Amino acid sequence: MALIDPAWPYWYAAFWAVLLSPISADVLFTVAATLITSTFPPDRQAMGGAVFSTCSQLGVSVGLAVFAVVSSSVAHHLEEQGESNALMSSYRAAFWTMFACSVLSLILGAVSLRHIGALGVGKTRSSGRTAEN
Repeated sequence: MALIDPAWPYWYAAFWAVLLSPISADVLFTVAATLITSTFPPDRQAMGGAVFSTCSQLGVSVGLAVFAVVSSSVAHHLEEQGESNALMSSYRAAFWTMFACSVLSLILGAVSLRHIGALGVGKTRSSGRTAEN
């Protein structure tokens, strides 16, 4: 959406952004919730899922606030300079900020999850036996 031209038909870029945005968010939430809850013992999985959902909603709220601040501050700055297309430029700034946050999340996720293994599998000792033996 940061590269969209307002003269383009809806089907060129906006349709795909609107179509794919909720799909990626829903898949990410479902996979993350499953991973989080499966790390807890069965009697604590509901609590783990509830805490994850709360933190997820808090993150969404903070993210929306940050993007709104970016958009409005860019629009205000450009309107003071007398630019006629300030609203579209502010939307582009917000979309580029979203892209930067997505790239940062991808990097942090890749670094943080690189050592994650299969859950419930024992670690091997130097004798070749598993920790469960």
